[in-house]
Amino acid sequence: MDFIITIIAFGFLIFVHELGHFSLARLFKIKIEVFSIGLGPKLYSFEKNGTQYALSLIPLGGYCKMKGENLGTKQNVDPDSFPAKHWWERCFVIFGGAFYNFLFALLLITFSFAIGRTYEDLEPRIYSIETPFLEVFQRGDLLISVNDHLVSSFSGIFSHLIANETNIFVVQRTSATSIEDVEIPIFIEQQWEFMNSLKPVVPNIVGEISPGLPAWRAGILPGDQIIAINDTETNNWYDIKEAINTSNTKEIKLFIKRNGEQLNLLVTPENNPLSNENSRIIGITHQLNVSIHEEYTLWESCKIGLFSTISLVKANYNALFLLLKKPSNLKNSVSGPIMLFYMTSETSKKGLTEMLFFVAAVSILLMIMNLLPIPVFDGGQIIFCLYEGLFKRTIPHKIQMIMQQIGLIFIIFLMIYAFYSDLSRIFQKSISSNELKRHYQPNELEKRR
Repeated sequence: MDFIITIIAFGFLIFVHELGHFSLARLFKIKIEVFSIGLGPKLYSFEKNGTQYALSLIPLGGYCKMKGENLGTKQNVDPDSFPAKHWWERCFVIFGGAFYNFLFALLLITFSFAIGRTYEDLEPRIYSIETPFLEVFQRGDLLISVNDHLVSSFSGIFSHLIANETNIFVVQRTSATSIEDVEIPIFIEQQWEFMNSLKPVVPNIVGEISPGLPAWRAGILPGDQIIAINDTETNNWYDIKEAINTSNTKEIKLFIKRNGEQLNLLVTPENNPLSNENSRIIGITHQLNVSIHEEYTLWESCKIGLFSTISLVKANYNALFLLLKKPSNLKNSVSGPIMLFYMTSETSKKGLTEMLFFVAAVSILLMIMNLLPIPVFDGGQIIFCLYEGLFKRTIPHKIQMIMQQIGLIFIIFLMIYAFYSDLSRIFQKSISSNELKRHYQPNELEKRR
């Protein structure tokens, strides 16, 4: 079932991408010769209005073959062929695939909000406070409401702030059974300062594991409680982050409590490729202990959907920029179809809205990958068109073909490495699981103490 869900989800993403090329080509009256979902040998095909529609064997891509697109000349071509069109028309046709991926992601995210989203968060309890609010709140404060709006999650604290007015917080102190009202005037320039000054209580319990990263390979599971790292006890998530980042050893020893038993695991942290600072990660997130369900109007869904989609695009480009700044981290960031299948399988267990968000995220990723300025990708073809528009001449067809062949070789090597990386991670995880079974040591921490 997981395999079928994965094939359907990514088959549909390929269909949307190729539909973008198809519809823009039809708009500019370009003849489509073949429209295929999948690559390689055709499993099923039929012809309608001069176009062959096909479903092919390899579900790793697709193509929309336009009349004359590989001729590389504008001489003696039919008016309904791809080379006969203006450079800007061809540019729009090529860009159509990526643009449809963006629209599809926007539609999925908007729909996920429209049907109501259930998400996980932390309880609105304060762990630490920074100035200038240090004298207002105390560690352990539980926020009940903000400006007469009940809050049941930490992020809900900030959604009801009113700028340039006195905000009223209802707080339950850990030092007293009574509930107190706290009044704070918050100005516009203070809003971000206020949000950044409060940190929530975060338990030392693992929430999610990133597939392929060190924690996943070592056999850490969701729900594991990390009670110590090397010689440092970890009472909360902040202790865990600090212990991982300050460790001077290549491997770190995690003491974990799982199902009432204690065991230890060796994990090798990696440099965080998405951080400007020198930080180390093992690929885990903390547990979120509050479940929230929210309903949205259609207008709210459209606004939040657009904002979320644009934020997703910005986050992906920022991640790509950081990876290009640190090429050494790129090798640990490449995943292939096997990891993608695993992630799809795990996400499908979380419900419809999470699956919609995941497919939307992959659609955005597909858009960004296709717009990379590599000749075999859409981005490279767009560069060729823009060159023609700027310099009023085309790049010689022979040079274009050589550049595309170089790009194709690069993509083939990248795919081979991605498969190798996926299989290597699965192999390491298998070894770690077997080692864990052989060397399971309950009460190790107590013995060490």
